[in-house]
Amino acid sequence: MIEPCVSKPSLQNVATADENREVASAVNREPKGDGCGTCPMVLDDASEDACTLAQKAGSEIAARLGPSLGRREVARLVTAFRRTLLPRRPPGRKRRESITAAHEAWKTGVCGVALYRSHIPNWEKHNRYRRQCEARALMEAIRTRERRERKTQST
Repeated sequence: MIEPCVSKPSLQNVATADENREVASAVNREPKGDGCGTCPMVLDDASEDACTLAQKAGSEIAARLGPSLGRREVARLVTAFRRTLLPRRPPGRKRRESITAAHEAWKTGVCGVALYRSHIPNWEKHNRYRRQCEARALMEAIRTRERRERKTQST
C-alpha cells in the first residue's frame, strides 16, 4: 500500500544511457585500407606487385585517354578490368554432396530402406511420419538430379 505522505522519487536525477557511456574524444573517420592505395595494409609480395601493376595501368590509361573519357566509359573500363580478374562463376547452386552420393548409390541399384538407412542421418531414430517425409524428400532430390542430368546429356 502507498503511503499518502511520502513523495514519489524524482526521475530528474536518473542518469541516461548516454551519460553512462564514455565517448572517445577523437573519432577516426579515415577510410579503411584496401591494400592498393596510400592506406597501409599488410600484403604479401604477389599482392603488392599486382597492386602496383594495376595502379600503373590505371595511371597510363588516365594519362593517354583521361580527358576524352567520360564517367560512363570509365565505369565500363573498370567493369572490363574486373571481369578479366574475376571471371563469372558457373550458374546455379552448388550440388550437395549427400544428394550426389545418394544418387550414385541409387544408380547402382540400391533402393528402398537400404538407401534411406545409408543416406538419411538418424533414420532408425525417426518416427514413422518423419521417415516417410525424409524418404520422399530424398527420392524427389534423386529424381530431380536424374532429370537434370538427362537434360544436360541430351543437349
